[in-house]
Amino acid sequence: MNAAKLERVALGAIVIGLVALAAADFHSKIATQSRSFRPWLAGLSIERSSADPSGPANRFVLAYFWDRRTLRIAAMPKRMDITEPFRAAGGRLMIRIPAPASVTTGQDLKAWLLSAPKGIRFWLALPRMIRLVRRDASSELGVYDAFVLARELYRLEPYRIRSQELVSNGDVRTFFSRLESGSYDTAPPGPLAVAVLNASNEPGVALQATKVLRWRGLDVVDFGNAAAPSPSTRLIDHGATDPEIETLMRKLGCGDLDVAEAFDSGRRERVTIVLGRDYARCSLFGGVMKGT
Repeated sequence: MNAAKLERVALGAIVIGLVALAAADFHSKIATQSRSFRPWLAGLSIERSSADPSGPANRFVLAYFWDRRTLRIAAMPKRMDITEPFRAAGGRLMIRIPAPASVTTGQDLKAWLLSAPKGIRFWLALPRMIRLVRRDASSELGVYDAFVLARELYRLEPYRIRSQELVSNGDVRTFFSRLESGSYDTAPPGPLAVAVLNASNEPGVALQATKVLRWRGLDVVDFGNAAAPSPSTRLIDHGATDPEIETLMRKLGCGDLDVAEAFDSGRRERVTIVLGRDYARCSLFGGVMKGT
């Protein structure tokens, strides 16, 4: 085969591959949903351990927001039927997978997802992961759909994975209501109300941080000491929007921060800033508060 013919064959194979990829993308329900920017919902059930096969499974709802690449993990109350609100919010896919027995909370599931192989090892392990997910999917999940989800997981940054524990019927209703209403995007007027907790074990940090934050235009409605020290600075979201969280992160200048969700409409503050021992890495505080 001469070079010209080989080039035509290669070009033809590339064109066929691109056409096949475009067709798969066109027919993919997951890809279509990603273009509509509606959050993708899935129910996830962790298989019961062999030590306690009769116990209730650990169940989660995953909500992935395509436009800002944010994954919300909500741990559901055990033995509670969430089928109706799940379907009403657009959820269709229910998956059952094996996972370590230690995965019982949303934070555990986040850590387990982040422990996935990195780099080329992720893609080498992908066929096995796809078989695992498709084996127990209650609705049809195509190979291309699974690939789209795997691609999003691969490039998901740790600080964009938010976890929360839902313990009551009210928590569950609020979670699904916020998904349906789009309140993760719509902020109320006025400055963001925050609380500041000192978990650094250094005296005076919360007061100094409060002064700096107010100077930068934030409404600090409470400050004090955390119940326990923490090595790292983090945020607790009580009802802020995603754009507000991202704006706050930029103002703090700490880089990527872990964000836990604990929605509570009765709180004045919509975000709690927990200042850990590493608070000086935040550019907003480092130069001003060092040595306080």
